[in-house]
Amino acid sequence: MRQTRSLGCLHVLGLSLFAAPAVLSGQDFGGWESPEGGWDYVYEANDGEDVDGELAGGGSLDGTWNHQNGSDAWDGSGPGDEFRPDGVTPAAPGGAGSMVVLGAGEGGGDADVLSIVDTGDPRSRGFADPSNRKVWFCHDVSQDGVDGSFSLRDGFTLLVRSRLHPDVDPAAAGWQLPDGGVDNDAGQGVAPGYTLRDGGKGGHGFYDSGLDRNFSFTPHGTKGYQFPPQVGEGLPPANFLDVGDNTVFHAFWVMILAGAQADRYDVT
Repeated sequence: MRQTRSLGCLHVLGLSLFAAPAVLSGQDFGGWESPEGGWDYVYEANDGEDVDGELAGGGSLDGTWNHQNGSDAWDGSGPGDEFRPDGVTPAAPGGAGSMVVLGAGEGGGDADVLSIVDTGDPRSRGFADPSNRKVWFCHDVSQDGVDGSFSLRDGFTLLVRSRLHPDVDPAAAGWQLPDGGVDNDAGQGVAPGYTLRDGGKGGHGFYDSGLDRNFSFTPHGTKGYQFPPQVGEGLPPANFLDVGDNTVFHAFWVMILAGAQADRYDVT
């Protein structure tokens, strides 16, 4: 079956998004072999692949993503940066930036990751938009040679390796600003994650503009990962999948197949 990729979007809180490590012998990312013919697109979060395209006049991250949408207010800075990319304007709290996590790669090497931190809404503290109060990156697969008539029902495979950021202390002063992540678990030693919200948006996912449907799943501070209600078979109420410690990396392989009805698709 042809493995293709639809429009992918990320909207996350305190998340490190996995990037490609050294390939394991006989395997590819996440411990799985790559699809036949390889991946249409892989984001690697290498050094410099955290560019703000709005400032640079092109695409964002590795040059193939955008964040010019109603669900984003990224100011181009990374977590802990003093200034925005212009080198003059003070950076808002949080942000998105590439970094190396020592010893976190598959096979024991280091991992290049995109670290994204959303602390809440800092506008009441003097940070006008873009203020990092929400971060939403999208990659349109029409850039990757995928036909414009592509639908999720044609087949789609998404592989993500991610974790909640273990170094963010939600009890620290200024971490949880107003209108931050829901179900905040402040003081429990893990960064608060999200539940699915605003029409099913979550930390990892994809959107089919033709079907006007999306699929997302998202990390939560203490309850693992939440999946949509339509993917609830075998999961507890609210569709939380217990992965143990979600501050360590976990790999998720998601496949979309045509459903029995013309406007439906199946997820495995």
